[in-house]
Amino acid sequence: MPWYYLCLAPTGMAAQPDVPRTAESRHVGRILVIAEEFEVVDAVTDYFAELGYEAHGAVAGDGALPTVRRSAPEVILLDVQMPRLTELFREIRADSNIPIMIATENAAVAKGLRAVGAFAYIHKPFDWDDLRQRVAVLMYSALRSA
Repeated sequence: MPWYYLCLAPTGMAAQPDVPRTAESRHVGRILVIAEEFEVVDAVTDYFAELGYEAHGAVAGDGALPTVRRSAPEVILLDVQMPRLTELFREIRADSNIPIMIATENAAVAKGLRAVGAFAYIHKPFDWDDLRQRVAVLMYSALRSA
């Protein structure tokens, strides 16, 4: 089974025991979730870990940039409600070319961040299937270009 099948599988399918898991499909990529609230980080990282991703999380603030360097993600999901968002976004972008997906309620904010280098955005509150599919597309692109 190709690794990208697990990325696009219905919610929870990657965790089902009857789905064959090969060495090739165990790791579908590293994602880093950065948000202001620990509960959001925890829920989203757990979701992607169940899908087979190596999921890391960071609460907004001084620990986010070192976590980006340490975890070496292929994709970053960044919550735009956080303090210092623009500064953190520019620091990450200056340090790497990792695709960053923005989670936002405000389309104008998303467009502004796309103008300075965000690869994609998703509206909050997001639909889990939509989030999974968008991350899968970014991950596929990131892993192919690596």
